[in-house]
Amino acid sequence: MRWIAKQGPFIEVDRQSPQDDRFYFGDTEVTELGLGEGARWILAARQAAVLSVVGGAAPRFAKSPLEVLHGSPEEPRDHLAVPNYWAAEELDAVLQAELPDPATWSEFLSRCRTRYDRLLISVHCDARLKSRPYARSLGRAIKRRLQVLQELMCNMNSDGSLSADGRELLDQYFKGQHARFTDESHTRKQTHPERFRFPDPDGDGALVCTWHGKVSPQSFRIYFEWPVPPPRRILKICYIGPHL
Repeated sequence: MRWIAKQGPFIEVDRQSPQDDRFYFGDTEVTELGLGEGARWILAARQAAVLSVVGGAAPRFAKSPLEVLHGSPEEPRDHLAVPNYWAAEELDAVLQAELPDPATWSEFLSRCRTRYDRLLISVHCDARLKSRPYARSLGRAIKRRLQVLQELMCNMNSDGSLSADGRELLDQYFKGQHARFTDESHTRKQTHPERFRFPDPDGDGALVCTWHGKVSPQSFRIYFEWPVPPPRRILKICYIGPHL
């Protein structure tokens, strides 16, 4: 989730200053902390939420909302419910939804390169898509496929083996009649081998990639190198575009 530090969202307005500017979470004063600022925004009828890094010493933050007292324990003025996120996946989805839609495919791919650090998305993908207007539904469908590949690579060991979670992803998305990722048929490999030769995203050569993710709407495909040669743990994405 390193993209959060680069793309926000960030607070760009002045701090809220309510009457009796004191806030408590339980017996802990949070006036000068992020939870206190979130409570100020809620008090001012503005949308706000907080992020909690939950560890063994902070289980009380593993819930939502967090109840914050405005005033002091001796003289409470109000009780405020501040939405709280502590699961990375849920927070990621919320923050992604807050970002404005990209205006172009180039902007879309730039965001994907920042977000999916285990995927090496070829610059040739930009050239393939630049003549097309950006389509929101298609972009979201592509991201869903890229997210699966990102999670798969996060669960790959240096020897090329997969963790238990990685094997579960493989079974769920790469196998079965309705698999989202499949290899090309033997017939297509033999009849049109040139279609599956792509520039190497990491060099001057070429890669033959026949494994691909299926994206609807518009019958798009994502071609990638598979299997990944160990000890590399980065997946090369060689093509994103219409069905070949």
